[in-house]
Amino acid sequence: MPALKSKMNIKTMIILTGTLIAFYIGAGFATGQEVMQYYAAYGKQFFLPVIFFIVLFTGALWSFGNAAAEGNFAKGSDVFYWFGGKYAGKVFDYYTVIFLSMMLIVMFGGAGSTGQEQFGWDIWTGVLIMAVLVTGTALLGLNRLVDILGKIGPVIVALIVFVAVVTVIRDADNIKAGMEAISSGTVPVKRVGNSFIASGFSMVGVCLLLFSAFVTELAMVNGRREYNWGVVLSMGAIGLTMLILSLAIIANIFDMAVMEIPTLALAVLISPALAKVFSVVVFAGIYTTSVPIMWTVAARFAEDGTTRSRILMLVLCAVAVTVALLLPYSNLVNAIYGFGGYLGGLLLFFMIYKEAKYFIKKIRAKRFVDIA
Repeated sequence: MPALKSKMNIKTMIILTGTLIAFYIGAGFATGQEVMQYYAAYGKQFFLPVIFFIVLFTGALWSFGNAAAEGNFAKGSDVFYWFGGKYAGKVFDYYTVIFLSMMLIVMFGGAGSTGQEQFGWDIWTGVLIMAVLVTGTALLGLNRLVDILGKIGPVIVALIVFVAVVTVIRDADNIKAGMEAISSGTVPVKRVGNSFIASGFSMVGVCLLLFSAFVTELAMVNGRREYNWGVVLSMGAIGLTMLILSLAIIANIFDMAVMEIPTLALAVLISPALAKVFSVVVFAGIYTTSVPIMWTVAARFAEDGTTRSRILMLVLCAVAVTVALLLPYSNLVNAIYGFGGYLGGLLLFFMIYKEAKYFIKKIRAKRFVDIA
């Protein structure tokens, strides 16, 4: 395990920051469905689930880093047993594999909807293009994967922020009306959870399942400072983007509520030419999350780079493509995110319990030393 370095490697920190951003910005975030259903749907309270999520998830990512440093894991999925023990750990381990496989369906579905709304493609065209790109990259292995994602992530965020900021500046006068329309129910908006706490908790649960094994692998092979700063910077960038994008969606909620790809619809309102560019951004966001998901599922059952791993990736790709072609994208987001979020959130309680025990143990050890 890498020791804590006296001097931080800035290049490694930047790559880790970009990788974490890229992994987070998948179909749900890049298309705007996740932001609309988890945050903008709460109208005047939109900022509360954002803050709640960012605080909890940042702490959880730090906790994964601590576990990687102390647990001497053979693979990233061992982190479930570190926090949950033999039995609960096994439940989280296998449940995560199922959930990640379902999330890959969401990603491919997002690609199909993006191609249909922006280019007039049949759904299957976007789904197949994404499937080929994702599977081809995942087959390259972890090191190459991190290098690619680390460069793409910040660019995607920058373009999403650009569209959101321009929209907020242009439509600032509509924000209040949008919030009132959401609060009164004038505009029905799908949302996950009945309160901002439930929403934020569900989102943390979703992300714990998505990130746990992969980020533990990242923490295992990188310095603690680089990893921790990568967490802080990436979560800060994502939180700010959530807030701005929520306002942009709220300002145009009368139109956005019925859109499969809200961010793309916002880009169209700015410029049809920009929308063409932004459709590539949405595809990139889907791609950067889909690749680690596919890699993580395969890595659970086979060593990276082996024939067995490659076969698993190809089978997973075929299943995800088939289901993505059968179900509407917005329904996939609502059903699968909700399904995974609440049970995934249970992992957070195990993590809090483990960290509390560790903290108490350190306090008692310090007191013993002081007395001695």
